[in-house]
Amino acid sequence: MRRALVTLLLGVGLLLAGCSSYVNSSTLVDANEFNGIVQTAGTQTVDVRTPAEFTAGHLQGAINIDVESTTFTEQISALDMSGTYAVYCQSGNRSQTATKQMADAGLNSIYELDGGISAWTAAGLPVTQ
Repeated sequence: MRRALVTLLLGVGLLLAGCSSYVNSSTLVDANEFNGIVQTAGTQTVDVRTPAEFTAGHLQGAINIDVESTTFTEQISALDMSGTYAVYCQSGNRSQTATKQMADAGLNSIYELDGGISAWTAAGLPVTQ
């Protein structure tokens, strides 16, 4: 009986540990908080939309790493693992995918713009071309 209980507890512990590796470790923030984060020295802003969307208008100082590109994984692997990243897309769907992949790649300090650049502009915040 005791052996079965120990085995069960170990199995549950391993199951929970395995599930935790799938948790996205980014922090979802609203446009005003995101604005403060992108203005913090050392934060790299990452636009994960297509190059055409980026050219049409993006946040000042952002770099474009298209999450749908075949080289996305390679590009995020080249980032400083100890850096701080502020990530956005158009509405929040692609940034969710991107931040999960970034966390899986070992990046730890990731902030995601809730609602994407659409929420940013709705808050009256500027974009540049």
